[in-house]
Amino acid sequence: MDLENPKKPTRDISDLKARLGLTKTGLPAPAPAGGPTPTPAAAMPTPAPASAQMTGAPMPTPRPVAAPMPTPAPAGGAFPSPFAPPPVAPAAPVAPTPAPPPDVRQDPFGAMKSGMAPVIIQAPTYDAGPVESVRGADRTKLLRVAGIALVAAVFAFWMGGIMGGRRVYNKTIDDAKQIKTEFDAMQTNLQKIVEELNKSTGRSGGKVDFDLVTTLEGMHLVVPDKNRIFHTNYAYLDDLAVDILFNYYADTVSLYARIDRHIRRTKVEKEALEAAAKTGTGASDKTFGVIFTTEGGFGVANLVEVGVPVCKGGARDCRPKDVEGFKFRTSPAADWSQRKLKGTDGERVVPLQRTDLFNTVTSGNPAAVAMRSYEQRLGEIRILAQGLFQMQKDLGEKLDQAAKRTHIFAL
Repeated sequence: MDLENPKKPTRDISDLKARLGLTKTGLPAPAPAGGPTPTPAAAMPTPAPASAQMTGAPMPTPRPVAAPMPTPAPAGGAFPSPFAPPPVAPAAPVAPTPAPPPDVRQDPFGAMKSGMAPVIIQAPTYDAGPVESVRGADRTKLLRVAGIALVAAVFAFWMGGIMGGRRVYNKTIDDAKQIKTEFDAMQTNLQKIVEELNKSTGRSGGKVDFDLVTTLEGMHLVVPDKNRIFHTNYAYLDDLAVDILFNYYADTVSLYARIDRHIRRTKVEKEALEAAAKTGTGASDKTFGVIFTTEGGFGVANLVEVGVPVCKGGARDCRPKDVEGFKFRTSPAADWSQRKLKGTDGERVVPLQRTDLFNTVTSGNPAAVAMRSYEQRLGEIRILAQGLFQMQKDLGEKLDQAAKRTHIFAL
């Protein structure tokens, strides 16, 4: 080899083609019958390893191999060997099955190498019109939704107000029935009290009636539950009925309290009252009061006898709240005059309360004092019972009307 101009070794890619299955293989054609047996070709030299070719090392010189001697054919033609296999026809070459084309979705680069056109997947598009038209449509939808919401809100508010009023109306009916129950209980007790007072008047003849005290004590009067009367709905009750109801309840509580006080005081003063009944010492039926006058530059109170009350509108009998004034006189022989309960000192008369001191001073007898206190307590009870008896008729009718109303539909 020339060391100054070394030749580049040529690459032998036959080994690579054999591994890739690209080398064409086939069987040699059979010899004609009677012909000479073909002499095999000289052995090919063994190629150098790929590593030597790649590195450029000098390739070893192959040794020549002697060709085998040809076998002469026997005279008269070839004869078959008894041990040789029968001749086999060469197999026809089979064309390799082409591989399927690669899937573009899984191997796009393989598709490009194989020459396939890439598949382009395009999402569908919709043309909604110009931008201005789309914006206008959106505003129209928004205004339509807002209008519907506004109408629904107004309708809900309107219906809520109607249903709220209906619920209040139904609640008023239920509360009227509850008030009517409490009123019936008070009315029953009042009826019994008035009956016993009337019986006592005819039975005692103006004397102490201990049987009345026993009967009143046995009634076990209980103050009505104010929560069942006042913690209620008066929205659809008659204004006059509400006013009478409040007065009726207040006077009933006062009546029960005075009856309880009368029972306790009568028991304590029983001996004095019995002594007054035996001696015939009675209390005076006179009521006293004071009027004010001015003498010497300062006011003076004068003791007077108080007569019958003066009612509003000139009525003969009236409830305590309708009393405007009293008749009075300064001596038993004087004429009756009239003054109001309210006004300036020179225009009014002030009745005196019958205290124990007042009774003692005016009578000087303990039995007479006890008798006067008894009569005063009993008189107050009669006045309150009479006033309640007059109120209960109007109040009962109005409560009946309110309680008998029919409920209306409400959510």
